[in-house]
Amino acid sequence: MRKRLNLRQRKKHNPDPVENVIVNEDGEGERRLPSLNLSKDQKRVLYSVILLVVTFVLSLFVMGLADKEKFEKIDASFFLLEFVQDASAQTYASDVPEVPQLRDQENPVNGVLVTRDELDEMQSRKLVVVSLNNHSDARPQFGLSKADYVFEVLAEGGITRYNAYYYQDQTIEKIGPIRSARSYMLENFLGFDDPVFVHEGQASYPSHETPVPSINTLRHLWEWNIESMQTAASRYRDPDRIRTAGYVHSLMTGFDLINPEIDRLGWRASSSIEPLKFKFDEPEETRGEISEIEIKFTSLSTNTYSAKFEFDPATNTYLRYIGGEKDMDALTGEQVAPKNVVVEYHNYRDAMDGHSRIIIDMTGEGEAFIFRDGKMIQGTWKKAAKEDRTKYFDGEEQEIEFNRGQIWVSNAIQVGSRKITDLYVDGNEI
Repeated sequence: MRKRLNLRQRKKHNPDPVENVIVNEDGEGERRLPSLNLSKDQKRVLYSVILLVVTFVLSLFVMGLADKEKFEKIDASFFLLEFVQDASAQTYASDVPEVPQLRDQENPVNGVLVTRDELDEMQSRKLVVVSLNNHSDARPQFGLSKADYVFEVLAEGGITRYNAYYYQDQTIEKIGPIRSARSYMLENFLGFDDPVFVHEGQASYPSHETPVPSINTLRHLWEWNIESMQTAASRYRDPDRIRTAGYVHSLMTGFDLINPEIDRLGWRASSSIEPLKFKFDEPEETRGEISEIEIKFTSLSTNTYSAKFEFDPATNTYLRYIGGEKDMDALTGEQVAPKNVVVEYHNYRDAMDGHSRIIIDMTGEGEAFIFRDGKMIQGTWKKAAKEDRTKYFDGEEQEIEFNRGQIWVSNAIQVGSRKITDLYVDGNEI
């Protein structure tokens, strides 16, 4: 049985007086911790603080097990926990992601927004143009929807051909079928800072014929110093296409073949492409109501090579049709759908070379119709020299802005003031 002694007795049994000593029946003392002598209110505050600290530490432990990322977001400056801030900074600093770059730079070809690093990478190499077959047996093409810009132009016999321009994405695995070149195609893309041109053959003449200078593409490739890629390593024959479409419509390429050839040939070089003016899409509620554009290039083309675009206001794109059928990309399985459609008129004439080739004047200026946001702008195309990029102006000579996305240019033809290519907008001939 314990009993409490008075002060004099405590001194007797314990020469070193200490507060709160209890003496047992054997006369031995036991020490207690000194009393804090706190008031009731102070004790209440102390207990609350202890409870908060214990609860907080337990919550940190539980959250650390469940999701350490949440632990990073805790305000470590909370009272009594500065040490947590230091520990978490050391433990998790390597896991904090970098702040992403803003997409505030423009792809100069079609205005799509990219980061500064992406633009630097694009400008460290050249644009690549691929000449694509549009014979009815060559459809559907591969990689057409992935191009930044597409140039649709006549070849011979009313058959059109595509030049697909690739600048932003040079990782596309399959593009084709590849087809031959014409001089007016070269004139159009020389305005894009001397790109690499992938094609198969070109307009030329047997030795016993007298070539027509303005259509002698073989000579122009050399005279204009075009980096013409026709190497065996840059292409292959697709066995499925050989079986279903024929040998001539089976030649394919891809950037896994093109890029190594560019390096091997020493054509890796920086580029600086003159941009057009670009803008953001109009809000859906203010978009126009022009719903259909149809282009009949010549009377020889019949319906097989007539192109049509149907405006989709929800996506602000123009769904493309060729020969009355949806123009599908065999690579993606998606319908080709540019953001902008341009129909521009150029003077043309028969080359009179015995091969039905034509001459199209690419430099100068002419009438143009620009379709974007469900609206049509009638204006003028201008290209002062073959090294210049074609630009577009409205009736007040202000440069026309394009929406950010694929630009599709259909090259229409005329003789003097007489239009050979017919353009219909919502069923009405323009």
